Amino acid sequence: MSKMRRIFILLSCFLANVAYSQVNVTATSGTASTSYTTLKSAFDAINSGVHQGMINISITGNTAETATAQLNAVPTYTSVLIKPAPSVTPVISGAVESGALIKILGNNVTIDGSNTIEGASRDLTINNTSATSPVVVYLGSSTGTAPLDNVIFKNTIFINGANTSSAIVLGNGSAVSSGYFKNITLENNDIRTADIGVYIYGNQTDKTVGTGLFVKDNTLTAGIRNIGIYFQGVGGAAVISGNTISNITNSIPGTSNSTTYQMGIWLSTDTNNTAVKNNTISNISNTGAGINTITRGIYVSSGVTATNIEISGNIVSDIVSPGLYWDSICGIGVAAANTRTFSNKITSVQNTSVAPASGICLAYPVSDAAGYVYNNFVSNVISVGSTSNARANGHGIYVIIGKDYKIYNNTVNLNINQTNAGITSAFYVDDFVTTVGALDLRNNILVNSQTTGTRYSVYSVSANNIFSNIDYNNYYSSGNLGYIVGSVASSLSGMQTSFGGNINSKNIAPNFVSATDLHLINSSVNSGLDNSGTPIPSVVTDIDNEIRNTASPDIGADEFSSILAVSESVKNNFSVYPNPFTDLLNFSDIKGIKNIIVSDMSGRQIKNLNPAYEINLSDLTAGSYVISLITADKTAKTFKVIKK
Repeated sequence: MSKMRRIFILLSCFLANVAYSQVNVTATSGTASTSYTTLKSAFDAINSGVHQGMINISITGNTAETATAQLNAVPTYTSVLIKPAPSVTPVISGAVESGALIKILGNNVTIDGSNTIEGASRDLTINNTSATSPVVVYLGSSTGTAPLDNVIFKNTIFINGANTSSAIVLGNGSAVSSGYFKNITLENNDIRTADIGVYIYGNQTDKTVGTGLFVKDNTLTAGIRNIGIYFQGVGGAAVISGNTISNITNSIPGTSNSTTYQMGIWLSTDTNNTAVKNNTISNISNTGAGINTITRGIYVSSGVTATNIEISGNIVSDIVSPGLYWDSICGIGVAAANTRTFSNKITSVQNTSVAPASGICLAYPVSDAAGYVYNNFVSNVISVGSTSNARANGHGIYVIIGKDYKIYNNTVNLNINQTNAGITSAFYVDDFVTTVGALDLRNNILVNSQTTGTRYSVYSVSANNIFSNIDYNNYYSSGNLGYIVGSVASSLSGMQTSFGGNINSKNIAPNFVSATDLHLINSSVNSGLDNSGTPIPSVVTDIDNEIRNTASPDIGADEFSSILAVSESVKNNFSVYPNPFTDLLNFSDIKGIKNIIVSDMSGRQIKNLNPAYEINLSDLTAGSYVISLITADKTAKTFKVIKK
């Protein structure tokens, strides 16, 4: 063989190795730098001690993994960072059946999917392409004395090959089983195609498991079949915040006795010290024929020994499914004691069976002290409708069982009619609530403005001695104000007689920004609700975190200032043109306008837009709409417009 040919062969081998080595490893100890074709090969080298100290893994191209890439807990490395190379958008993929594509068993590991320094772009994709029980990542520890510590997954797209198993499992590191972990962060990831998007399973006997656990700002909107985020046995301080969870749909048919769970966030058995806040959850449904479904936006189950559970600032909408049980279909369901549910916005909850639906459903154990429910907005809750069973209808807040409920400063508006006439209420108490003094109901706005069926502001199947306090509420119904064990109250005086209390309660039709935006407009209509509540020491702010009047707060979730005169910004001669319009709608002036709300004629909010002299509404169908110009002081100017 000639010398030139040998040089050519060696050069070709070198170039081939460079071209197909997509995983570059650098380390501060051991072998300083080597390239590999797969992440598994790099992990194997780290596990055997080839690379030591602080290790950086740069992904420069797509990899084809043939087996699980497992990073063990070995003492030879101090940290591992996995990150795409600059300007590269690589995919780590492989078909691993009945297992995970990646296992992280060691501490101080970061997967950062952004290809820029300190960036937030999602440039790395990790994809288990198998259709047979795939998992994208397992992580955790099976040893209580050596919990997995300081692991971060961020800015990464995680995709499963099928929606029959979970995408990210934090537990014992090798299966869907209880494990030990602390200081774990899942942040700004896009998690797709899974039965459960994030499955976190801590050891239930160790109440420190999960300390420093953050699941925040992730997107779970594509291909999730049952549950977005699931916690079980998490005892330490944990936070689920800022996540966007939607389009959870199960369309797999089942038998009449089978049960499936569709939930945005579920805190299950022995989860404590956890905050669920500022998440957006929408479009959760089940269309599988014959399936008995449990569909909820957020749920804290009865197996939770709840200590310091907080559910706050979440937006839950469009929960639609059939369901047979009392709490099958609800926006937020709480069946554990010692919780605080506050400042949430819940709208459009529908049971497509003749069974209950509720915005907030409460079923605390009778043996335990309950918690607080305050400053929530609840709107548009319906069922198919039943005239024979009051329970089997839509109710804004539904109390099934329990005691020691503190229900303050909530605003409920039932505006959409049910399919069939039924018996609906803004606030419903079932006959399982029997403890004397079980409910403290003050400072709430409870409105039922539906136009069909038998309508109530409050419906109680239990006697009036269950109320420790019932006063300073505003009741309004297009039917009757209240019902309690056979007695109908058609007026405020009737409420005082049949329910007791209510000496300072009101009967006023509130003026909301819209049927689903339950902020009160500053107007003479609402002046009777201004400064008409009673101070509650535990409720010092409103739904927008604005400070409440310490002497005479407003009734409802919104602390507002009544302005009897129209503000200067609205005195201007606003006009909207052309009317009727085709696609574009113009405003003569937007001075002082904070936002523009477009609602349909039922009051359902369709758009919430920033102020502009021209807005494009080409996506709306032909028909009539209401345009509301909202000022900074919450004064509104409304117009009826027609789209051709």
